[in-house]
Amino acid sequence: MPDINFALFHFLRPWWILVLVPLFFWLIWLIRSKQTQHGDWNNVCDPILLEHLSISSEQKKRRIRWLPLWLGLTLAVVALAGPTWQQLAQPVWRSASSLVILLDVSHSMNARDMQPSRLQRAKYKITDILNKRKEGQTALIVFSSEAFDVSPLTQDNRTLLSLLSGIDSDIVPHQGSRPDRAVMEGLRLLQQAGVSKGHLLLLTDDVSLASMGQSLANLREQNSRLSIIGFGTPQGAPIPLPNGGLLKDRHGNIVMPTVHIDALAEVAKAGNGYFQMARPDDVDIQPFIHIESHDLKKEKEKVQSDQWLDAGFWLIFPLLFLMLFSFRRGVLVIACCLLWQPETHAGAWQDLWNNNNQQALQAFQQGQHAKAEQQFDDNDWKASAAYKAGHYEKTIELLKDNPSANAAYNRANALAQMQRYEDALKEYDQALRLNPQNEDASENRKQVQKALDEQKKQNNEAQQNNEAQQNNEAQQNNEAQQNNEA
Repeated sequence: MPDINFALFHFLRPWWILVLVPLFFWLIWLIRSKQTQHGDWNNVCDPILLEHLSISSEQKKRRIRWLPLWLGLTLAVVALAGPTWQQLAQPVWRSASSLVILLDVSHSMNARDMQPSRLQRAKYKITDILNKRKEGQTALIVFSSEAFDVSPLTQDNRTLLSLLSGIDSDIVPHQGSRPDRAVMEGLRLLQQAGVSKGHLLLLTDDVSLASMGQSLANLREQNSRLSIIGFGTPQGAPIPLPNGGLLKDRHGNIVMPTVHIDALAEVAKAGNGYFQMARPDDVDIQPFIHIESHDLKKEKEKVQSDQWLDAGFWLIFPLLFLMLFSFRRGVLVIACCLLWQPETHAGAWQDLWNNNNQQALQAFQQGQHAKAEQQFDDNDWKASAAYKAGHYEKTIELLKDNPSANAAYNRANALAQMQRYEDALKEYDQALRLNPQNEDASENRKQVQKALDEQKKQNNEAQQNNEAQQNNEAQQNNEAQQNNEA
């Protein structure tokens, strides 16, 4: 049984202690009922004679026989109250990750430079994200000149998918494009739900940094991020109307909305998020999925210190021992069987209380990285353990299919440890393309570039020394030959 820190001792379910009160009165009633079992003989017999007539020794034995039961019930109540004095060093699989999707439904999203249209492709992307997003809460907002809530934060992705199918440009009363208002509405939903940190994903074909000033300031104040998936092409395309014509401006010219990719990327960078242009496959949403996964892990790390180890199960052993007194025979044999534990069961005993990931995390924190690598089920954790254990090739193998910036950064570190500096520089460049704010990647890249330059310098010096040595040897051989001929 682990040492008890009385400074941290408390009960997880303290209301169970109140059950001890009726147990106490029950014991008092039990004792008094045994004392009055003589009935009316107390009224007709002298107390001195009654003492010799009653079988007091047998009564005392019966009274003592009830004591283990009372003690056992007391231990059971204390166990149910959840005594604890130690915090668990394990991840808690609970997520508070919150995503607000901002969908542009202005007329320009009906352009067909992306088939079947920009808006329809955006709805496909949202469907892919919702299908891949297994944890956290998601909200949906549509906007044109105003922003409108389709759904508040919810974990029911099926409801969001059903609502998504009925969205088009005609559901908003006025046209225009004000993504800044959509961001403000998204932040309001996060604040209303009590979320301290959220992720806003903007699906649009047009946004400028100048129009997003105040909304980006509020975004930073709420410690949230803004990512963007862009739709359209720089060449643009006409906008079809429901009556079969094409949208024209007031001068009669056909409107050809184009996409300014640099402006979209600039806003995403200012929002501390990522930017991708929409693609036919799901490569454009993979970085987003991995960012969400990273946020979930960080959230799990934050809440794990609030989990306390329920030590009530330790009271099962004295409780079982007290239960043995209800048997008349074989008490000693049964007690020996319960108390004897073979040493080979130690690992199985630990497995009873911790799953593989929890045991792996404990091993990781204790510096047993090779053991943790074998036990982790999650690829990212397994790669971290492999890196700590010095298994750099295994680290690269585990992360090879992960397109996130963090995975590229970790692959680069592993390659640098293997002195494959040129490959490491390529991975650092990839990590910085996906996340230009990664200062560690930028600094490590400088160090690896410096090491590569030093390596090349040493190789050049070694080559020059070898050439000089070969020239000297050749010169000496020529001089020796000339001397022999002379």
